[in-house]
Amino acid sequence: MEVLVDDVRSILEEDPFESMRSRFDRAAQLLKLDPDLYKSFTFPITKSRFISQFFMDDSHIEVFTGYRVQ
Repeated sequence: MEVLVDDVRSILEEDPFESMRSRFDRAAQLLKLDPDLYKSFTFPITKSRFISQFFMDDSHIEVFTGYRVQ
């Protein structure tokens, strides 16, 4: 594990996944998490992507992509 940030408040919120990853990395450092356990927590067991179409109030169709990671 590498040191990413000293202060979690300095993490940019522009990319939610990278923000979460930075916080997790910092917590793992503070806890001195075993490297093998760290690996098992950082790779998802399942990933799903879905696309939903919605009729908006002004009658146009909007398409949204959703993700679920476990």
